[in-house]
Amino acid sequence: SRRALAGGRYRLLITENGDGFDIVYLGGAEVADDEWAPGMLRGHLTPTGFEGHYDLEWVDARHNLISSDAYCQMENDMIISLQFPLLKSVLRFTRE
Repeated sequence: SRRALAGGRYRLLITENGDGFDIVYLGGAEVADDEWAPGMLRGHLTPTGFEGHYDLEWVDARHNLISSDAYCQMENDMIISLQFPLLKSVLRFTRE
């Protein structure tokens, strides 16, 4: 999308942290790639009252925090969709 730049072909790790999940960067940045190192935090998912639906905090390619009106949907344990309605954009990732 022209509104939300993906910034690369990311490899991410999603790990439980006690109150939700952390999204950890593993590699694949193309925008500001020299500013990203494996193990850096890319985001956080907080469970909502709906199954497979999470509030999202996301750190974009330039290290800006997006935390309002952003959410994540997990689809069939294989796909996660990071939704940014104000930016009219969706980033989708598949499990390896």
